[in-house]
Parts: sequence; structure tokens; C-alpha cells
Amino acid sequence: TETLEDVTAAAEVLRERGPRTVIVTLGPRGAIVVGPDGRQHVAGLPVAAVDTSGAGDAFCGALVTHLAEGLPMAEAARRANAVAARSVTRPGTQASFPRPGEV
Repeated sequence: TETLEDVTAAAEVLRERGPRTVIVTLGPRGAIVVGPDGRQHVAGLPVAAVDTSGAGDAFCGALVTHLAEGLPMAEAARRANAVAARSVTRPGTQASFPRPGEV
């Protein structure tokens, strides 16, 4: 998959297999959210990346946290994307994750 359209089509195929929502992270290009409410591209945020290790974990942790707080999927994904973007600006994994209020 090279284009956003290809990624979205692949996410749709996964949805046909059972998941209600599929999210594909795209590094500096952001993320694609495909669910019952449609498709949404969450644009990447320009940052000076230092270390990208752990960015996916930062995204997933933030996504679950925001969903548990009651945010809609699209907003939770947007905020998770911001957390992941911030996390790559520091070296390391868990130590690079931003704290509440830093994003």
C-alpha cells in the first residue's frame, strides 16, 4: 500500500472480516480511521523526529486512554496522533512519551 486510497481499501477489507473499526498508523502521514461512521484521514503533524521507536505504542496507549475518557473515535485518534508525534521528538520509548498537558 503506497497511497491513502490503497491503505483505506485494505482497511475496508479488514473490516469485512469482523472488526468494527480499523485504524492504520502511517508514521509522518498520520493515520487512517475506517469505521461505521465512514473514513477519516488524521493528518500527520510536522515534527523534528529524533527516535521513532515506540511511536505506535504511544499512539495505542493514548487512543485507549481517550476512548476510555469517552471521546469519539475520530477525536481520540486525532489526539493519539498528536501524542505519537510528540513522542518521536525525544530519544527512547516509554521515557519519550509525553505527560498529560504536554500535548
